[in-house]
Amino acid sequence: MKDIKSILNKLELEEKNIEKIGIFLKTKRGQQFVSNIHTASLSELCKRFGAPKFIRFYKNDRKDKNIIFAAIKKYNVNIPTYKPINLEPPVRVKCKIRLTKEELHKINSRHPTGKLGFAERMHAYEEHMMNKFIAKHPAPTEKELAEDLFPEELKAGYENMLYIRREHVRNILSERYCNTPNKERLLRVFRVLSVEEDRATGRKHDPVISEVEIDPSITASASWFLCQKSMPSAEEIHLNMVHLAKDAYRVDNKSIGVKLYKFDGTLIDSCKCR
Repeated sequence: MKDIKSILNKLELEEKNIEKIGIFLKTKRGQQFVSNIHTASLSELCKRFGAPKFIRFYKNDRKDKNIIFAAIKKYNVNIPTYKPINLEPPVRVKCKIRLTKEELHKINSRHPTGKLGFAERMHAYEEHMMNKFIAKHPAPTEKELAEDLFPEELKAGYENMLYIRREHVRNILSERYCNTPNKERLLRVFRVLSVEEDRATGRKHDPVISEVEIDPSITASASWFLCQKSMPSAEEIHLNMVHLAKDAYRVDNKSIGVKLYKFDGTLIDSCKCR
């Protein structure tokens, strides 16, 4: 059995810890932490909000939460409440997608044999709009790649920008000509992967850089970006990108960075995982 002295020492340490927790919970980070205490495990919340180590006094969620609730009661900590996010359909953005008569004539003149079918015409419109975009956003030159410290990342980023832009073009064409509702999200998050091993054979090779869209069900911090209906501030974006980078590396240690794009392919921000 434990003697009375050791029990009293334990209680004294616990009281000191409750005092420190009470001070932390009144800070801005502490308020964010305590408002989300029922949404995830303590280890996940500590990583997400950078909570101090003394939060995990017992390394047991049930006991540690009891200490946190004791600090809330003792120091009258106000738990902020936030209105739940209503996941309503995104606002349909009107886009100038009609082509001019000159552009239509230019496209149709490439097929003089007869009238274009619907699928062929849509593909022609898509290629025409992509060519206009590429003319304004050319691929990195050999000189730019040679001068860049990470040329493979530069090429992967450009290819992903075109991929997102092409999806955007297809969405607005579908909306205009097929009456399909536009369900594009404002922001899209991707992780940058560096793979140096063939998964099938296990053989090493030069790093292959690619960008893969993040699944919010795997990385919880990505859901914050996907719920935004208006552009957040630069400070909010940077703070959440740091958390996202940590989560992406924890999910897959081949992740070397994360990137935030707008729905039309515009790069908003990026962050290294290490």
